[in-house]
Amino acid sequence: MPVKVEITSLAYGGKGIGRIDGKVVFVPFTAPGDEVTVEVVSEKKGFSEGICTGVIKPSPIRTEPGCPVFGVCGGCSLQHIGYAGQVEW
Repeated sequence: MPVKVEITSLAYGGKGIGRIDGKVVFVPFTAPGDEVTVEVVSEKKGFSEGICTGVIKPSPIRTEPGCPVFGVCGGCSLQHIGYAGQVEW
């Protein structure tokens, strides 16, 4: 069942970091400032991993990826964040 999560920062590799009931959740293809719905796909002792099922409120640094296969091929992890946001983070 999807849960509403606020993404507060980025981890190495470009995964967004949020919290569900205090537990860290890593969500690929999200940006700090995003408010998203997340479906947890993996539970570990100290963290969870999830997938973004929808963007409720996009971050101001979020942008439309320039590559048509972004998110599919696995070559890039930050094209959904504008250049200035990438440099900042």
